[in-house]
Amino acid sequence: MEPNNLTATIWLSPYRLTYQTSDHELTGAINRPDPDILQKTLERLYAYLIIEGYSPLILHTEH
Repeated sequence: MEPNNLTATIWLSPYRLTYQTSDHELTGAINRPDPDILQKTLERLYAYLIIEGYSPLILHTEH
């Protein structure tokens, strides 16, 4: 199986969760994510991206 070299970047800050794939097929954002469900949301997004064939990278930002 050939590697597909598809990546997905997730930017995470206290005010916003944003994601974008290297092929721009998937992109989205959640403004002011609820801290009570943020971890579960992040885990599900991460798992979904892997299932879809992407290599996710999570970046934490201050703003």
